[in-house]
Amino acid sequence: MLGVSKDAIERGAASRGWATTAARQAWATALALAWLEARASADRDEWALLADKARDWLRRKGGAGEPDAWMREAQEFVRSLRV
Repeated sequence: MLGVSKDAIERGAASRGWATTAARQAWATALALAWLEARASADRDEWALLADKARDWLRRKGGAGEPDAWMREAQEFVRSLRV
């Protein structure tokens, strides 16, 4: 979906010190949200409810870090993928 390997995504988490399962799940969730916002904004009505649930999950279970911090990191990562 992101156009990069799973290893690159995992290296992105590791480079930020996120090695726990909860942190890796939060990273994956934030990346999916960032990708949707960046690449599928025209179809927002189709995924908005899912995104709301994902943001709620980040607030409750995101591990270390606040939801906004997860999203900033993920948005930066997704932007770095643009060619």
